[in-house]
Amino acid sequence: MLTKVIAKRWTGSPSAPVRGTGSPSTGWTIAETAMHYLSPRDLVSIAERETGEGLPLDDASLDAVAAHPASADGTRDLFPGVQVKAAALMTELLHRRPFPHGNERIALLAVIVFLNLNGFDVEASESDLAELADLAAQGNLSLMMVATALEAITVRLRILDVDAADPSAVD
Repeated sequence: MLTKVIAKRWTGSPSAPVRGTGSPSTGWTIAETAMHYLSPRDLVSIAERETGEGLPLDDASLDAVAAHPASADGTRDLFPGVQVKAAALMTELLHRRPFPHGNERIALLAVIVFLNLNGFDVEASESDLAELADLAAQGNLSLMMVATALEAITVRLRILDVDAADPSAVD
């Protein structure tokens, strides 16, 4: 199913904007808040929770993966938009494979955490997420195709105003 979404959405021609901060075909808007990035330590924590503690890893690759979404060419952001940065994180992690095993699962979890930190959540089945990670790991999807898929399955997180909320409604 996800491959149909990618094929339908990734036409390269202008279309209606999708959720998020823009789309590859309609241009990007500047984020209103500061972008939050994952550090190498964050990636190790995600990996340890998923695959177990004490993993040997490639520190240089891990540093490159963590820095990749924030890459810029002078003052120009190379990956504008939250979903494009998330796609850059995923594709770089899958390309460099800094962990001895579980890189696809770690990439998915890292992307979900990154999106959550930046105000988005993922609404997709486990099979669709696995298919996205598998296709990206095989090199069958470009970075922009991964970004388009992420745009199709992300929604803005609802922020609860704790001060204005009814205390009995909060769990």
